[in-house]
Amino acid sequence: MNIRGSHKASMKSKSPKIAIIGAGLTGLSAAYYLRQRCPEAHVKIFEREDRIGGRVFTSHRPMGEHGAEFLLDSENAFLSLLRKVNVEHTPAINSWPGYFFRGRFAKGKPSKAAKRLLPNSANRLPELFKLAKDKRLWPKANSSFDIWLASLLQNDSEAFRFVEMLLLSKTCAPLSAISTEHGLECLKSLLQDKWFRIKGGSEKLVQALFFESNAYLKRKAEVLSVQQKHKVQMVQVHWSHNAQKEMENFQVVIVTTPTHNNFGGYISVLLEYRRRPRLKANPNFDLKRGLYDERLSYIQQIPTLLDTPYVIRILIPNASAKCRWSNQRIRRFCLNRLKKIVRDCDKPCDWSVQKWPSGLSLGNDKGEGFLRVGSSLIFLAGDRFVHWPSMDEAIKSGRKVAKKVASLL
Repeated sequence: MNIRGSHKASMKSKSPKIAIIGAGLTGLSAAYYLRQRCPEAHVKIFEREDRIGGRVFTSHRPMGEHGAEFLLDSENAFLSLLRKVNVEHTPAINSWPGYFFRGRFAKGKPSKAAKRLLPNSANRLPELFKLAKDKRLWPKANSSFDIWLASLLQNDSEAFRFVEMLLLSKTCAPLSAISTEHGLECLKSLLQDKWFRIKGGSEKLVQALFFESNAYLKRKAEVLSVQQKHKVQMVQVHWSHNAQKEMENFQVVIVTTPTHNNFGGYISVLLEYRRRPRLKANPNFDLKRGLYDERLSYIQQIPTLLDTPYVIRILIPNASAKCRWSNQRIRRFCLNRLKKIVRDCDKPCDWSVQKWPSGLSLGNDKGEGFLRVGSSLIFLAGDRFVHWPSMDEAIKSGRKVAKKVASLL
């Protein structure tokens, strides 16, 4: 997408036209907050897919979340928005997960499990877990997390790999791509935070935001360029729909699709079974608690009202190369690994694969929530302009850019 702004622009209109590019959580949040602050505005959302939600994606066959799912009790923007649109949230499983590492299984707190899984390395991990819980002890130098971690663990490769296994499913990125602060923040969250999910699926929030925004949605519209002409107080949006190229003028344009600074791609796999999946190493272990795996990163049986059919979700992070694989090949990769740890998993009755090739946005620490292109009427928004990638940060970005735009109307 080509984005060009000018250096002289302002806008005043009784019924301004606003374009939002991308119907993900940031775009839908921006549309919702614009409706609250500027109800007279005409908001049009362009979405290149045939669905809305972006990385929030509730699958219906099999049932489960393919995209962003969990929120924390500390994510105030998210919880506030849920209340405003009357969407309920419910606690996720709070018991400690299981771990399958180097052919061994353990469960419980990471520090306790490490003693069984890494008998020769466990003495190096308690220091890390203690440090992660106390932000006052964090190093001031914000270097690459992999370098800092290797030094703290005295280059113990097994201990390093165990921590990497814990963090990959949360960051969806190699440890070399994140800062020390980010890595410790994620580790602290895994050790301490309470986790929640939206009752009935994340799709409920997506649909509620779109309904409340009263915006017009243009599906399957590929935006080709966004350009503000010099000395003209309008922004031109060029897009393609059904092989036809079109153009429209707007007073302001908000671009929420990621354009740069992305982590490696990741993949979500849902596998449906008629029989309850059970671990070979511990048949009584409840897979709803989640299982960290050295090869597949994170495996969890999705809690449902009736529990049947049984659905397992697998998250494969740092998977840019695998995103180029066929869905069938990804399925085979997952099943070949599952055979070694889960009983009767070779023939799922239904399955689906969702690839996220662009990965997660890197984010920054400045906290503006958006970026204005020069002094033009083009704004870039998304969780890459806030702090860490999360649904909470995406909502904050949508709210902040809506507030700024509304102040100019």
